[in-house]
Amino acid sequence: FVYDSTVRVPLLVRPPFGPFAGRTVERPVSHVDLLPTVLEAVGLPAPAEAQGRSLLPDLFEMEAGERAVYTESLYPLLHYGWAPLRALRTSKYKLIEAPRWELYDLVADPEEQSNLADELPDVARRMRKELGELSSKLEAGGAEAPQPELDEETLRQLRALGYVAGRGEVAAAAESDRDRADPKEKIEIHQRIMRAQSLLGQGDVATAESVLQELLAADPQVVDAHQMLGSLLAERDEHELAVESYRRALALAPDHQASLFGLATAYKVLGRGDDALVGYRRLLELNPFDNRALLAVSELQVERGQPAEARTVLEGALATDRPGAGVLNRLGELYVAEGRREEAIELFRRAAAEQDRFAQPLFNLAVLSEEGGDPEAAIRLYREAIERAPRHFEAQFNLALLYGARGDVDGQQRLLEAAIESNPEFARGYYFLAKALMDRGADLARAEALVREGLKRDPENRSGPLGYYVLADILNRRGRPAEARAAAAEGRRLENRGGA
Repeated sequence: FVYDSTVRVPLLVRPPFGPFAGRTVERPVSHVDLLPTVLEAVGLPAPAEAQGRSLLPDLFEMEAGERAVYTESLYPLLHYGWAPLRALRTSKYKLIEAPRWELYDLVADPEEQSNLADELPDVARRMRKELGELSSKLEAGGAEAPQPELDEETLRQLRALGYVAGRGEVAAAAESDRDRADPKEKIEIHQRIMRAQSLLGQGDVATAESVLQELLAADPQVVDAHQMLGSLLAERDEHELAVESYRRALALAPDHQASLFGLATAYKVLGRGDDALVGYRRLLELNPFDNRALLAVSELQVERGQPAEARTVLEGALATDRPGAGVLNRLGELYVAEGRREEAIELFRRAAAEQDRFAQPLFNLAVLSEEGGDPEAAIRLYREAIERAPRHFEAQFNLALLYGARGDVDGQQRLLEAAIESNPEFARGYYFLAKALMDRGADLARAEALVREGLKRDPENRSGPLGYYVLADILNRRGRPAEARAAAAEGRRLENRGGA
């Protein structure tokens, strides 16, 4: 909403000159006044297109003149398809443009409880005219990024996949903002959305779903509710149903980026890579800076055996001033695969510096240091990665092996324990921890239990024969030679089969 309870923010100014402490200026001012104020204070002219005015006359107690300031909230339109809200405020009055107009006397009614639009028609008419002229001026001055024209075949494909709506798919499209729902009459819907978000945050998925379903039964045109339901279904691996929810959201709002990403990702999980690529590319047309979509496109291209195309996509982001740490890191990984080590190191360093909670570029730098024969640098970088991501099991595992190589068996065991705690499905962690216990002559019964747990979690033997060889060694030491021979034979079978 655009009531003072949410949009009125005090502006505090501490000028470096003059005895102005403690003054209060009651005239309304706006964010757009900050630029011309600062520029005039340092002796520079404001650009001609600046929409505000300098506030120095207010500071110097000079006559600044009365003027109205503009406020807007597009949240109802962008999230729910309801009418946007625009307001004009003077020291005395506020006019709010909505399907049902509102006018408040802020001096007599600072809490905006009594709508005077019908009682003061002359004031309302004058302010409506001024607000209309200002809105037209703002819309004329706005610059949107040009959207690429889509050929008919591309449009057909987008419609078929639900990324844009076809004729007859958009439910009750409003002819104008006046035909849209008035947000103040829909507050209960907004409150239900907020409740659903809170329930999801608390992990109460079932109740959240019930709230969303009830909400959509009451108002099937709430874009955010369809998108949230799609996300909830995707989390439950019900991706076919998620697709339908995302498509309904996009039928209402074809440029809803969260729904575009969700739909493309659902197609990707369902193995429909071509369909997913269409969606991610559509999203990048709307927002070239969407790093999630860039990474998803590059991942799909790598899966298709097209690493050069994946690299080209990510390199395009480098031309911008905001490529994102994830993009920098992924591009570095592609450079490593191409043997471009030094370029990769530079990208990993940039990624690590850009996002101080992102551990993967530090892990990658540690791997390169280890491969380059600098174990001390690798140890330091693995430690930094773990500081950023305490459950980074790969960093814990690799650091454990380095500790073992330099004779720190206690540190090695501690880190291997941490690795399988961080990722209970990490079979190699169980095998190496079992071997570490065996090598120390420690609890062989626990060592056997660990390696068997690893084998249970790796039924396809992706880790190759290692687990069976460790098990054979442990069984020999426990005086069970027949079982040991059987385990060793299974290890050789996997090795001959070409297990990793």
